Amino acid sequence: MVGSGIFRIRVGVSSRSGFYLKEIRYGDKVSTDGIVALIDGGGDVVLVLSTRGGRLTGKVNQRSPEQNKTDSARQQVVLIPEGAQDEAKLGVLDQTAVFSFQDLAPGVYQLYAFEGVAAGAWEDAEFRKEVAGMGIEVRMAAGKVKNADVTLRSRAELGAVSRKLG
Repeated sequence: MVGSGIFRIRVGVSSRSGFYLKEIRYGDKVSTDGIVALIDGGGDVVLVLSTRGGRLTGKVNQRSPEQNKTDSARQQVVLIPEGAQDEAKLGVLDQTAVFSFQDLAPGVYQLYAFEGVAAGAWEDAEFRKEVAGMGIEVRMAAGKVKNADVTLRSRAELGAVSRKLG
């Protein structure tokens, strides 16, 4: 039993399942952002999953020969849904700088590639503000596969951001 309150609901599904949380129904309310306000005795919570998750693939482009020497383990490819505060997804990146994201809900996302940024830095709202113009917009539709290449933002480019935010 869960008490009254506002909750963010996440559904853990295995990779390559093709599922995403489409909506939550609670009484006569419908939520499509994963957030639901529960009250005691309000009824059942119904999670609606879709099997039409999208897939995004692409390649990280280097700006200079020095970046070509960057160890791919120090590169992060991040996809952030528009308007989300904490739903960033970290892409799977191989040694040839090819990345992929699975099970994406329809919507607008910002795609970034960072070199040497502290893990999880992109979850900080201030960091997101500072790097807002460094990503590319990607629009995903249900069940679609899309390709989008992104330019790597080097440690040097992000140095001012890191110093500013500490």
